[in-house]
Amino acid sequence: MKLLKIILVVVAATGVIGSAQALAQTNAGTLSPTVLQATNVYSTGTTFAEIYNFTIGAQYQTLLSSAVSYQPAGATAGQDSVSNLTLALYDAGGAEVTSVSSSNGSLINLSGGPLVSGNYLLKVSGTTDGSVGGGYQISVAAVPEPAGWMMLLSGLAVMTFMARRKTIPVTG
Repeated sequence: MKLLKIILVVVAATGVIGSAQALAQTNAGTLSPTVLQATNVYSTGTTFAEIYNFTIGAQYQTLLSSAVSYQPAGATAGQDSVSNLTLALYDAGGAEVTSVSSSNGSLINLSGGPLVSGNYLLKVSGTTDGSVGGGYQISVAAVPEPAGWMMLLSGLAVMTFMARRKTIPVTG
């Protein structure tokens, strides 16, 4: 009976440690158009929830993000993946802004905007399946405001006009 109690304590402790490893927070800082990418892999049967804290500045008020299940080396194609892959955006107060999920770990895209400047968090969650486990790949970037795009297009128009000006040939 004592041996059974010891085994149960070890199994319970392993479960608690596994759960603690699967929950993490990453500070992504202030988002910009440069894409932030991350890949995380877990053992089979792990339920994970990763949180990415970030700030949206005044010039970039739209968020584009995507997540897809990731198969680690040694996995059989289509066999080991992530189920219930979910990508959710929350504001600083903890209220959900928007979310999207995939039951089989296929590519999911989430866009949020226009967002008020401030702090947000993006939560990626799911459960790994199969014999080897699985994980996810995530990409997050901020998108410039339309006014920024108009400035870029105006600058390109001026550059094109200057490049196409007729030049007077010099003889001599």
